[in-house]
Amino acid sequence: MAKKEEFELQNGYSPDWTAIAPLITEDNQALLTKKFDGIQAITVHPRVCATNGLTVYTSVLTKRYKPIPNAYIRGQLEVLPPGFQGELTVGDGLNYQSTTSGVMKRDGEPDFIYTVFNFFGDGSEAYCNKSYVSRMIDAAKLLNEADHKGKFQIAQITVCESFEEVQFAAEE
Repeated sequence: MAKKEEFELQNGYSPDWTAIAPLITEDNQALLTKKFDGIQAITVHPRVCATNGLTVYTSVLTKRYKPIPNAYIRGQLEVLPPGFQGELTVGDGLNYQSTTSGVMKRDGEPDFIYTVFNFFGDGSEAYCNKSYVSRMIDAAKLLNEADHKGKFQIAQITVCESFEEVQFAAEE
């Protein structure tokens, strides 16, 4: 197995794949998820947020801690508890312009998908020290309980045993 330092992928490693932090398991495996061409969104405890003339009480924010502008998407994601981190895509998820158009317009009901690639639970150190796989199993259970009309999914995880496998996964 390659050293952990070899998995420290700079600036996302490639435009199509990203490592989650990167995650190295106790068995010295790297866990990767496919990089979507979307907008990252997190769920937090509800708060008042404002940006570009939009002030809302919400629990769904971008990675820059600004509210998701589209009221429909925000409303759908607000059924989730705090701790989810994922990517919003619109349509087939291959066109960033479609995604930004759908997510950034305040009105409308875009055909979106929220792909979860991490879950932090209550945010406590004890919870965050759980294995990634255990946290994602918890996330899957919560998503199954949520009334999401097929709009939420868990990111597919690729397990890599060596740096060469990481490179191969990035090229696919």
